[in-house]
Amino acid sequence: MTGRILIVGRLQERIDTLIGQLAERGITNVEGTSDFERVQQRVQSGEIAAVAIGAGIDDEVRLPFAERLREAAPGVEVHVKPDRTGGPGGMIPFVLGVAGKTARE
Repeated sequence: MTGRILIVGRLQERIDTLIGQLAERGITNVEGTSDFERVQQRVQSGEIAAVAIGAGIDDEVRLPFAERLREAAPGVEVHVKPDRTGGPGGMIPFVLGVAGKTARE
């Protein structure tokens, strides 16, 4: 994958832990934030290939936000974790899937 994956979650400390766990698995092209303004800045930078939005953010917020991102940056893949299965640890396989899908395209 040429671009980076941006992980969006509710708690920055959990995002940071997830990034460390992904790095242990060889996925180092990730960064993360819980700040929605920062998400928009990073997506507009042109360095982000995919956004992975966690399930800890309320659907009333994350679904419209994901749609706005898709409209604002049609070249950026936006993936929304569909359920809360596995808690915060469920994000690891989700992001690994995003990384794999993005790498194949």
